[in-house]
Amino acid sequence: MKSKLRKLTIEINQYLYIVTKDYDFSCDVYLRIFLFGYKKTPVSFYFSSIYNPVSGNPFFTGINLLNNTTQQEELFNINMPGFVTKLINYAIQNGWTGKNNTDVINGIKVLQSWNYDTSKIPYYFYDKEQQKTIIKYYS
Repeated sequence: MKSKLRKLTIEINQYLYIVTKDYDFSCDVYLRIFLFGYKKTPVSFYFSSIYNPVSGNPFFTGINLLNNTTQQEELFNINMPGFVTKLINYAIQNGWTGKNNTDVINGIKVLQSWNYDTSKIPYYFYDKEQQKTIIKYYS
């Protein structure tokens, strides 16, 4: 059976990562990253969005997001090593060493902290007043 773990080397460190999807009302995409040799202490990111039966999840197929600082659009795709590298660097800057446990990180909030416009990304929200699920967009 083929391993789903992908390898990525940054400077002298080798990382392994895996991308998984979880479907219920939405399509949550999870990225788990391990420092080579430390499979028990990954850093995990999740990206919650709506699964479109035609185009799939925007983080799998790619989504262009506007960088509010540079006013340039950039393509984000969870399968692109450059995007994974940015997330590894974010985790390291926020205390992950590869040898310590961390909480799951909301990937949308990471993009927002990098000053990207996430308002094009839809998600499901349960409105208690209306007692129904509605589609909203990140702000």
